[in-house]
Amino acid sequence: MSGRRSPPSRGEGKPPMLERKGLTLIELLVVISIIALLLALLAPSLQRSREQARAIACQARLREWAYICSTYTCENDGKFFGWDQFFGPFFSWFYRDRNGRYYFGPYRHDRGRLLLCPTARKARDYEIPKVQAYLELGDKSSAWAWFLTYPGDPWFVGSYGLNFWVLTSYPSESAGTALPSARPPLWQSCLVRSASSVPVLLDCRVPHAAPRHNNDPPEDEDRQSVGSGAMWTFCINRHDAHTNGLFMDWSVRNVGLKELWTLKWHREFDTAGPWTRAGGVRPDDWPEWLRHFKDY
Repeated sequence: MSGRRSPPSRGEGKPPMLERKGLTLIELLVVISIIALLLALLAPSLQRSREQARAIACQARLREWAYICSTYTCENDGKFFGWDQFFGPFFSWFYRDRNGRYYFGPYRHDRGRLLLCPTARKARDYEIPKVQAYLELGDKSSAWAWFLTYPGDPWFVGSYGLNFWVLTSYPSESAGTALPSARPPLWQSCLVRSASSVPVLLDCRVPHAAPRHNNDPPEDEDRQSVGSGAMWTFCINRHDAHTNGLFMDWSVRNVGLKELWTLKWHREFDTAGPWTRAGGVRPDDWPEWLRHFKDY
């Protein structure tokens, strides 16, 4: 019959199936670019977080030193050790004596980890010269390394340095050093009023140093500045324009690099010396790498 409809074909009357479509090359490049941009934006924040974590871990180690030092001084009438009491002039605070004993042995079981700031955990790689004693200086990210042929070829690596002026005695006069009248007075004891401003142990390029108020700052951030005095060994940009320090009241805090000249290193140290705002220093007087740091 002419009015009869033909049967519907297979699939007729059903909604058409959606076609599957993948990413085009351009779309894929856009996604990769967005991910790279996000990583670039997050990278500085992640780096700052890592640096802050290392600075906090550094202060935690200095707090362990605070316990060690406070215990030692409490048992010794408030005094630190003297220069000539132990073998090894210059480096006796972490040293072992002729009997192989470490100085803080009774108070300290881990003699390696506590010497190292997490930001400067290793010394630089170099060949040790065949000499009786050798010191490799540390820097912003490297520890100092001290090698000595006696006793038993000890090899010490550390990131912190002791303030020499907390000792109880000078080197013996037989060592050919300057007369006592030419030296600033040692602290002799930790039982002093200004203990909170007296540095004991700080981030440093060497095992210990003896700063004076007229020491010049280092002209270059990473170059040796031996001729400018001892302060350059502590003036090290290890923690975002700061260095970490342990003080004689056994507190631990970060210290601005220019703030180092305002601390009470020894009894006669002028905290308003020529490198302080009170002493008249101007921002342009500082070496270029220090000029943008906070003034004190």
